[in-house]
Formats: sequence, C-alpha cells, structure tokens
Amino acid sequence: MSICFANYVPYLALIVLWLFAGLGQSLAEMPSETLIAENIDSENQGKVYGSHFAFSHLWWAIAYPVAGFLGTTFPKIDFLYGGILTIALGVIAILIFKPSLNLQN
Repeated sequence: MSICFANYVPYLALIVLWLFAGLGQSLAEMPSETLIAENIDSENQGKVYGSHFAFSHLWWAIAYPVAGFLGTTFPKIDFLYGGILTIALGVIAILIFKPSLNLQN
C-alpha cells in the first residue's frame, strides 16, 4: 500500500515510501526464516532455504511483466494501479487461505 501513491509524491517522499515498503517486506520474511531455522533439521536447512529462496523469487517472474505492462499502459498512474492490484490479490489470498471459524464446540 505504501507504493500506491508513488506517482503523486516528490523524490524524497518516494525514498521514504521505498524504505517503508522494504521494512514491510523484511518483517514478512523474517518470521519464515526463523521458522525454518527452528523447525527444520540442520542437514535439511540448506534444501529448505533454497526452495524458500526459489519460491520467493518466482514472484519476480510474475511481477516484472506486470510492472512493465502497467508502466507502459498507464505511465502516469502505474504505481497506483500496481498497488491496487497487490491489495486486491492480498485480500483474495486472505479470504481463500484464512482458517475457517468453527463456532461449534
């Protein structure tokens, strides 16, 4: 969400938004790396870290073409549309993968 307004802010504010987005990504990645370190046997950690790295970088193969399309099709509002698309996909993922509430005891 921090990147949605990048088309409408000066360069210094863009740097601050970029730092905020990077902090959010770090906060999202650190728990998964900690879980790997705590729950995987040491002889298998390299394989699990490797697959985690490959899977996380797979999304760049999707994100770069989308960013290229948005940048060429909507050059003045590409960040806004990219942010809206990201938020929409995040909400869809939350709705699909959230645990169901079992209210019966």
